[in-house]
Amino acid sequence: MTSLTFKKIAGSTVATVLALGLTTGVSGVASAAQLTPSTSSVANAREIAFQGRVSLVTPAHLSGNPATSEVVTVVSNSGVTKSFVVTHSTKVHRAGNGNNSVTLMRGERVVVLALPATPTVARLINVMSMKVSRVVTFEGRIISVVEATTSVTPAAMESVTVVSKAGAVKVFILTSSTKLLRSGEAQHPVTLIAGERVIVRALAVTPHSPLTIDVVGAR
Repeated sequence: MTSLTFKKIAGSTVATVLALGLTTGVSGVASAAQLTPSTSSVANAREIAFQGRVSLVTPAHLSGNPATSEVVTVVSNSGVTKSFVVTHSTKVHRAGNGNNSVTLMRGERVVVLALPATPTVARLINVMSMKVSRVVTFEGRIISVVEATTSVTPAAMESVTVVSKAGAVKVFILTSSTKLLRSGEAQHPVTLIAGERVIVRALAVTPHSPLTIDVVGAR
């Protein structure tokens, strides 16, 4: 049996014993708290994270899956490409702040979190920055237009082949986010026709997916 030796110091004996008891109790609670990880930390540790820039956003009506809101394709700095399904339960944040009205755009840097059981379904998408990629411009005449029904890319509305004055030929894949202009003004609908002179603007990171196509001259 452990014995305790008390010194007769007026008013201090009881206080000392109580203090020791409280210290031991607090220490025990602290130790228990350290040994019991929170549910959120365990859940976060199990998630898969993928970081990169958005290269393509496919709307729901073109994704072929009625349960999806859209499909987001992300390219990492090392060139790895992954597509994630965005459902109605996917949370989209901008710089860590919850905002369900966030619209994902090509060129933005994002971090995508997904569960291992569903690695291609985004649980959370955090938009880290706005578009910072420079815009590249290509000017020339349309030599062919391929409609969406015959395009080999399911997410594409259509593809347009343009030839510059110098003879350079480029093919551009239009998506639902591509804006068609006529002499700098948005007009709906704008039909692209072979022979028309156009100015195509796209992000340098996705040069074949135009942000805008401006029809500046007739055939």
